[in-house]
Amino acid sequence: MKVAIEASTVCQEHHTGCARYAVNLMDALLELQSKGIGAAAYQAYYRLSRRKERRFCHRPQELGRHWYQEPVWPLFPGVDLVHGTDILVPHWRRIARVATLHDVFNFISETWSRQSFREKKIKSYRRTARICHRIIPAFCGQH
Repeated sequence: MKVAIEASTVCQEHHTGCARYAVNLMDALLELQSKGIGAAAYQAYYRLSRRKERRFCHRPQELGRHWYQEPVWPLFPGVDLVHGTDILVPHWRRIARVATLHDVFNFISETWSRQSFREKKIKSYRRTARICHRIIPAFCGQH
């Protein structure tokens, strides 16, 4: 199985929680692969709009680096699944899509975020839920 890790969130100088999650996920998957655990091959994908920040992209040599622009299918053939490590997931047809949604605790109280921010996030989460086959909720801290 070939898995595309959508890791555009790591293309920034200072990594947020989502970027740290993506870096740790890629490192852990490669460690498992190096030990012969699992049968998947992983590739890192980044939105073309992040290309100017490419020097910050976490890219272990084993992953490679691929750029894409939606809705155009990337040039690397044979991807079976794409895992969005942040809220944006490429809507590639005929490919299984999984997303990790972070900070869902924003919805439980106005203490955590402004109403306008929550409305924007809800809209993005709904889009992601509509196009993905599976969702992984990521909860951090005590709530």
